[in-house]
Amino acid sequence: MNTTGLKVFGDFAFNPSATKIAFVVLRTSEKIYTVVVATLSSNLQTTIDLFTDTSARTDNYSSSKSVIQWENDDEVTVTTSCGIDCDQIYRINTVTGTTRLIDEVRKKGHTGRDFPQNVPEYDEREYPAMNQPNWSPDLSMVFYTDDQNKTWILNDKTKEQFELPITADKVLQTAWSHDAQFIAIRFAENLSVYKVNCK
Repeated sequence: MNTTGLKVFGDFAFNPSATKIAFVVLRTSEKIYTVVVATLSSNLQTTIDLFTDTSARTDNYSSSKSVIQWENDDEVTVTTSCGIDCDQIYRINTVTGTTRLIDEVRKKGHTGRDFPQNVPEYDEREYPAMNQPNWSPDLSMVFYTDDQNKTWILNDKTKEQFELPITADKVLQTAWSHDAQFIAIRFAENLSVYKVNCK
């Protein structure tokens, strides 16, 4: 699944049931950031803009946005710039469109969204040479890149490897869904989501 016609930037996150993914997009015509939610059942083609029309302009600049986390399958918490040193934190219901202001803080005054890689201690002799390893939450799969500019998913139990059609030098961020059924990869203003059918 790939996004099409969208300039994907920055943060993204799966909802708990891995039916939706929220991500930051640049509206190039207005030079304003917004947050979009896409459904996996539509192969990322059905999207909802959480900051429609002029609501995306939240300050005098590019109105930067960030996806912090999903609170449940329908509600996502995001931040939006509200000035040179101001961020507002919102909880948005993606079904009803209800938006609640949670807090207003100084920039860097909240945890924000990080992309920590899940890397348990492992014996490097038992694995191929891995760059950027990121294990699934249940530790059954690991995404990694190699020195030949290839991207891989490795089944940690069987040690089978599956090559993905993205070159390693283009990978900017990766995130697994909570159930380890999907991995999202951001690269070159695009987002790809792969369903992992490995056994």
